[in-house]
This record gives sequence, structure tokens and C-alpha cells, in this order.
Amino acid sequence: MEAVQPLHSLATRVVDEVEHFASLPPLTDEELAQYARRTTKRPGLAFATLAALPFAAEGLCHLLKV
Repeated sequence: MEAVQPLHSLATRVVDEVEHFASLPPLTDEELAQYARRTTKRPGLAFATLAALPFAAEGLCHLLKV
């Protein structure tokens, strides 16, 4: 019985992804506008929120005496 060879491997993952996205048609103006709306407009605020999450969790645990 022959062993089945995987289509993708860890060694070819990056190359496969690059080839996949390179083969896609370019985005239309409407798709680019939608992408721009979905990406964050305030990266500083997003970073501050992520940086504060451990402290908020610690405070909540302290408040609940866990």
C-alpha cells in the first residue's frame, strides 16, 4: 500500500500561501473600501486595551478573592 503524501507540509506552507494569494484576482475598489472599514482606525487604543487586559483580570480576581 502506498503512503499518502500530504498536499501541504510545514516546509512548503509559506510558499503555498504566497502562491495561493498571488493567484487571486486583485481586489476591487469596493472590496478595498470594505477592508479599510474593517481594519482598526485607532491602533493606539487597541494596543492600550490589550495591554490593560492582564491588569483588569488581576483586579477582577482580586475583587472576587480568587
